[in-house]
Amino acid sequence: MSDTTPTISNKGGLFLAIIFLAIIFSIVSVPQKSKETEVLQASATESFSFSHSSFENAILEADVAYIENLETGKAVYQKNANQILPLASLTKIMTTYTALSLFPEDAKITITESDLRGAGDHGLIVGEVWNLKDLLIFMLVSSSNDAALAIEREAEKYTDGISLPEYMTKQARELGFETLSFENASGLDVDTNETIPGAVGSAEEITKLFNLTYKAYPEIFIQTKEAKISFETDTKIHTAENTNIALHSMPGIISSKTGYTNTAGGNLSIIVNIQNVPHIVTVLHSSRGGRFEDVEKIIELANQENTI
Repeated sequence: MSDTTPTISNKGGLFLAIIFLAIIFSIVSVPQKSKETEVLQASATESFSFSHSSFENAILEADVAYIENLETGKAVYQKNANQILPLASLTKIMTTYTALSLFPEDAKITITESDLRGAGDHGLIVGEVWNLKDLLIFMLVSSSNDAALAIEREAEKYTDGISLPEYMTKQARELGFETLSFENASGLDVDTNETIPGAVGSAEEITKLFNLTYKAYPEIFIQTKEAKISFETDTKIHTAENTNIALHSMPGIISSKTGYTNTAGGNLSIIVNIQNVPHIVTVLHSSRGGRFEDVEKIIELANQENTI
């Protein structure tokens, strides 16, 4: 071994030590996530947990109630949430989703005489032309059955001869919903005796559909929190009055859809901030007025619960 070998080895050891120290310094100097950042990120999906005993103290008319976190899709509370019941005009959530997935973005719909045979008169005029998105918002806010009929008729241009309700049911299955089935686009009872529902499904699945549809088309559904909205067609100016008459007593509301038929009773599904976190609250088979009181009670109780 030459006399120079130890010298070369010492230099090599010093070089490795310098590299090691540089690596340690780089690890230490990387900015660490602050506790404040972690808390802020957690709050985006934080939810509350219902105490069953405290919830049972609230007397609800609804046979079914379901609540989920909008962002996570996590169920917060459920009561008979898988029971299949008539949906009434909650059907129009699916009508909206399917129409927007079928129609061209700039689609126009001309109102025909056959469109004006639905229950209720919201002032549509034969021959007037609506753009699709305006007609959908009008339908959702005022729960116009005539608008739903017009969309159902027009959709046959894009469904290869399949009726829109059949296409809606098919699409629901493709989305993974097993309980949602549709006989029409409005949710009206299909028989004159009002005993056969126009659509059925569970509270859990209609809530998850609302979640999906709101996230896909927020610009449509954000309008449903307004008490009144005006629309101008080529013929006249229409004003849609919201069928959710309790908007003023639901602070933090983001979106809303009502439903009522004799078969379904009173249904209501809303997206609302609870403890500053958006949740969907759905009640089925309440009464015409009781659905609003039920949801108000749920929101009040939920805002008193501890978060988890």
